[in-house]
Amino acid sequence: MSAKLINIMSTCSLLVLSVNAGFAQQPGSVQYNTQVLPANGIVSRNALPDRWGAIAIATDQSDHLGWKDDATSKEEAEAAALELCRLAGATKCKVVGSFANSCAALAIGTDRYGVSYTGVTRRSVAYTKKDAIKHCGFEDCKIVRSGCTVPN
Repeated sequence: MSAKLINIMSTCSLLVLSVNAGFAQQPGSVQYNTQVLPANGIVSRNALPDRWGAIAIATDQSDHLGWKDDATSKEEAEAAALELCRLAGATKCKVVGSFANSCAALAIGTDRYGVSYTGVTRRSVAYTKKDAIKHCGFEDCKIVRSGCTVPN
């Protein structure tokens, strides 16, 4: 390569570097203050591994239930909830809900139940409890269990 060509390439490289560096420092530019540093307590929920939960209730007129909220798959959560319901003393149980990376609440009344989940909207557990009672539909409905598969 000729000395003139090398000199031109060097000048262009310096020009590009200085323009980019200068632009990144300008207030109002896209690059200004865009450095993201990890902070205590700030974690993307997407970065967490999937955690599953499931709820099983007795269908044999008993008040037993099974709740699992730290499983690694939907199948594992549902099987564990059914088993826990049976171990509590129920002869027949059914899964009434499963949830992933969220929270849930179960309300039970005289002859009904209501289940609610925080879902993708990341509503509060308090809201989820109120929603479960609303889904249950009777004045005697009470929250019997709530919990989360992820830190809330």
